[in-house]
Amino acid sequence: MVLYHPAGELHAQYFDRTAVDLFRVEVNPARLRYASHSDLSMDGQDFRDGLPVGLAHKLYREFSEPDAVSHLAIEGLGLELIAALARNRQRSENQSRQPQRWLSQAHELIKAHFLEHLKLGDIAQTVGVHPVTLAREFRHHYGCTVGELVRRERVGFACHQLLESNVSLADIAMTTGFCDQSHFARTFKRLTGITPAAYRVNYGLH
Repeated sequence: MVLYHPAGELHAQYFDRTAVDLFRVEVNPARLRYASHSDLSMDGQDFRDGLPVGLAHKLYREFSEPDAVSHLAIEGLGLELIAALARNRQRSENQSRQPQRWLSQAHELIKAHFLEHLKLGDIAQTVGVHPVTLAREFRHHYGCTVGELVRRERVGFACHQLLESNVSLADIAMTTGFCDQSHFARTFKRLTGITPAAYRVNYGLH
């Protein structure tokens, strides 16, 4: 996981009975100033996957196993990581603009019917656009595919089921539209960082 905190932001991390390795990189703001460009300014961000996490892994390996040119690799990877964070921020700002009405309708439809067997073509037909247009514009504005949003909504629903009922994991997997319990568990852990069983134990009412 990668966390970015802008200069001067107060922050703290708390890990409940979990062993964690922290690799901290501090960047002098002056290092990011160039005469030909405006100063780089970003809000705090966090990532559990994607390019920033991959770059951070490479950066850590260079730091852990240095050789004669590691200093060059570390500087390059550090700047590339900062660029990836900045670009993600720009995408978020672009996505925050008001979507077209049909795109909002598609988003609301998915959130209202995520437990059903949705098809991209059916959604596109309902809102009156071509499936290719829906797929492209949906990802551009919301930062995820239609399928990814469905998975997130199903996992969110599963979280409530895990905490508010004693229903078995297998039954929750079936209710939330996963093909089996193992598929449900893999998807749940990928999106939340914890297994469904551990989520119920750690956050359920005792």
